[in-house]
Parts: sequence; C-alpha cells; structure tokens
Amino acid sequence: MATETKLRQLAQGGCPVYYFYSSERYLVRQAVARAAKLLAEGEDEETTVLDGAAPEIEQLIMAAGTISFFGTRRVVLLPEVDPAAYSDKDLDELCATLASLENAVVVLGSVFEMERNKLKLGKRAQKLIAQCTKVGFAEELAKPKPYELKVMVMDRAKAQDTTLSEGTATALLERCGEDPFLLENEVDKLCALSGYQTVTITGTDGYIYLQKTLPFESGGRFTIAIINRPGGLDLLKITDNCCAYPTRTAHFRVGNLARNSGALDVLLPDGRTVFTDVRFKEVTAFKRISSGAYEFLFAETNQLPAPAYSDIETLDSAFIGANPLPDTAASVYLNVSRGRAYTVYLLQNGQSYNAISPLIVADAIR
Repeated sequence: MATETKLRQLAQGGCPVYYFYSSERYLVRQAVARAAKLLAEGEDEETTVLDGAAPEIEQLIMAAGTISFFGTRRVVLLPEVDPAAYSDKDLDELCATLASLENAVVVLGSVFEMERNKLKLGKRAQKLIAQCTKVGFAEELAKPKPYELKVMVMDRAKAQDTTLSEGTATALLERCGEDPFLLENEVDKLCALSGYQTVTITGTDGYIYLQKTLPFESGGRFTIAIINRPGGLDLLKITDNCCAYPTRTAHFRVGNLARNSGALDVLLPDGRTVFTDVRFKEVTAFKRISSGAYEFLFAETNQLPAPAYSDIETLDSAFIGANPLPDTAASVYLNVSRGRAYTVYLLQNGQSYNAISPLIVADAIR
C-alpha cells in the first residue's frame, strides 16, 4: 500500500485520480479513506461519495465538474466501483471524464476475485486501470500476511481506545481466519463490549425513573435522548460523529423525537426539500450546509428529496414557486457558521397530531 509520504507527494503534484484495487474489501476501503482524508485536510476540500458498483456517469460529471460554492476543489469518491458493471460506452465516458478533470480529484476503489493466485481482471477492469495509471495513480493492494493482520487488528483496537494484546490478536486470527473484513468486525465487537455503560434517569428526589445499559464505542460522541413510547419512557442513543471525511464546512441534520408526529419532510422556504419522511426515533445523516441565515419548515408532503450528495445552500430564486408550500407543523430559524454541526430535534409539544416544537443543538466539529 502506498505510504502517506507517497500520497502526499502525488497530491502536491496535482494528481487528479487515485485508483486502489484488491481482492480484499478491507484494504480497498482503508486505502480510499486514507487518500480522501489526506486530500481533504487543511485545504477546505469537499468530499462527495458516489456509492454502488456503477454510479451514473452524469452524477460523476456533475460532482466533478461543478465549482464548489465554498471555492474549493471537490474530492469525489467511488469507493466500490465495478468496471464490469458498465457498458463499453459508459466505461469510455468514465475514462474520458477522468482524463478531463479540472475542479475535482477522484478516488476510486474496486474489489476483484482471485483466480489461480492472481486477480481476475476482465477487459474493462484492465482498461480502467490503464486509464487511471495514465492520468493519475493506480495501485494493486496485496493481501496482508498473518503478522500484518495482527498489527492491523491491534492498531484498529488502539484507534478505539482499547488495548488488544498480541496473544488476543493471535487468538482472533486462529478463530476467524485471515479474512480482514471479518477480523475488523470482530475487533469492533470486542471494543464495543468493553464500553458498555449504565445510564440512569432520576428525579430531584432520587427516584429512579429509568435505568438502561447501552454500548458506547470508544472514541465516539453521543447524545442520549429521553423519549416517550406507548410503554413509558425509553432512551435513544444518537451518534454525533459528524463525517467520515472531515471538512471545514458546517453540517446539518434533523432528529424526530415526537411520538405524536407523522413522517415529516424538511423544506426550505423556496420549496426545496432537504430531508423526507423523517419518522419518530429517526435521525437523518448530516449534510453540508453553507454559512448564512436559514428558515426550515417541517411538514408532511409528497415531494421528492434532493440528491443525497447535494449540499444545502441559502435561498435560490430559481426554485421559488416551483413547489407550493404546504401547511407546516413547525418552523425554525437558524444562523449557520462554519465549523459547527447543527441538529434540530423535533420534540412533542402537546397531545394533538404533529404538535411539535424544534430544539436546536450546535456542536463544534472535530
């Protein structure tokens, strides 16, 4: 695997394409994440993730060809692309797009089967590798040896503030085999089990209303919400880790904690839909949001959501009147600053249907 020094040299030289492929899914995911993190750090780079074996070429062109409203390059990830899933025409268009990047850097990852101790690479895979090598950087990631796997699981545990002895790492390999993906999952389970905590809700008089044991992954950030269910009080653990590929932008999400609410959409006053069908106990993923003043409306509609990879921007006159505004259950004003993660929690405010009250929580991104 390319060292961090090598990747930094490529980035400083303006390398526009990085392609990592292997028979091991874990290695590909790790390499793509490392490259994305390096490309994003310190330069306000923005990351767009296009999942799936064959992301639409139009989505790639849109993500790679659009100048960011933050004035920075876009880092576009295709973490699990399969060249064989494209037609010859679409693959040619993909290669042409990679050769003509101006406002973006593209990081790709692929997993191929092994055949006679070699990667089984079809013609389309070979074509994509050749194109990425020509215009940027491509690397085959070799399957790690047993001693490298032991180091890998010990380092993964350490990253979660858990110490895994060499003897335990050896036992994991003997029990689970040399599948890095399975080892990764088992290490995560061990780390989670080492972090169970009991949460107690008491009154001012010491009366215990609720007591529940929950898993807390090491190094994570969490919010514990007290919610009302038909059977009484309950706790909802909400993960506050903002983004896998950190940037210096702001981020926004919505959590529905109101049992008496329906599936609510989150809209801007110009009619654009930010999130759709946010139901009781559901917390959306974070979306990037530009600095500025916003009003968000909460209502039940039949409107389609904006693409998952799109950012939230201030009012756009092109959208005003495109969708008639519905009757809203609630609204909230929000002043957004860079470097902050904003969550709007919808709380129950009465017994009637959709009687809700928004609560804004802002945290520093780290």
